[in-house]
Amino acid sequence: MVRRALEWVPAVLVALLLAACGASAGTAARSTPTPAPSLESGWKLYSVSAEGFAIALPSNWDKVDLNLSSADAAAAFKDNPEFVKFIQGIQLNKYIKFFGVDKQTLASDFATNVNVVGISVPDSVTTLDQVVTAELATYKRLQISTTHQRVHLSAGDAEQVDYTLTPNTASGGKVLTAVKQYILLRLGAHPTEFVVTLTTKVDQASSYDVTFGKIANAFRYQ
Repeated sequence: MVRRALEWVPAVLVALLLAACGASAGTAARSTPTPAPSLESGWKLYSVSAEGFAIALPSNWDKVDLNLSSADAAAAFKDNPEFVKFIQGIQLNKYIKFFGVDKQTLASDFATNVNVVGISVPDSVTTLDQVVTAELATYKRLQISTTHQRVHLSAGDAEQVDYTLTPNTASGGKVLTAVKQYILLRLGAHPTEFVVTLTTKVDQASSYDVTFGKIANAFRYQ
């Protein structure tokens, strides 16, 4: 994977690879998050303590254990062997810190999903603007047309990026997907860029819009 001038792996590129599998001086990033919102009824908070964050999902979503053995993954998703192959693939990527799916979509050719990528950045990176400028260049290089805007989540300021992508599904077909990403920068002893990526089929995007926003807002530092 190519590194750019700022010398860190493009986090959105890692997230893009996941979405495609289916199944300068500026405003300082906020290093102190605002209080996390209360969980909605039925939502579950998943803690990733080793990486210093947590994220909540609705009751019909579930975290996929990326530490499952091949046998346990096959047993857990015995009705969807193609998804097992997908899980085995993302287990090899050290930047993927969390992966979850809407269980109601597992039986289809593409599962609506969320992933969180976390990548350390150099100490010279001190603003979210620096990160966003570098990542927007990644989209441009990949010829992906995006819309983006600055938003504020419970974890702090983030850049919301929206675009469409046509990945191959696990069964070898193609599906037009809507991707919503949130780019964040956590400062401190170990500066880290986080990208929360939520993906679904384009024809289902409007029905997931509110849920995706709530999941992103439920991302919090620990």
